[in-house]
Amino acid sequence: MASSSLGHRAPLLWLVLPMAAGLALAKAGHVDLALTATLGITLLASAGACYFSSKPSRLWSILLCLGMLFAGISSYTLHRSVPPDWSALPPREAQLQLEVTAPTAAPTPIAPRALPPS
Repeated sequence: MASSSLGHRAPLLWLVLPMAAGLALAKAGHVDLALTATLGITLLASAGACYFSSKPSRLWSILLCLGMLFAGISSYTLHRSVPPDWSALPPREAQLQLEVTAPTAAPTPIAPRALPPS
């Protein structure tokens, strides 16, 4: 029986695992690069992966993983950074103290009635 596969595989883990590793590295604080640098490395690695995908070399897979790693780092840097002008904002916490002076009585419950026979 002939296989309907095109002869190549593209598992989703080739994309998900390096991206998750980049997010984890950035969150742990092990990468201290500017956003433009990480986006530049992502672009170069992705372009290299596209270029080497038609060659007999396996370099495309390494560049794809490197591009996704730095895409995860870039994503974390972009979405988790605090803008510098936020440091001048007042705190958003408030302390509130309430005093109950007169409790209200609970309403009298109404007894359930049976449904009329049909």
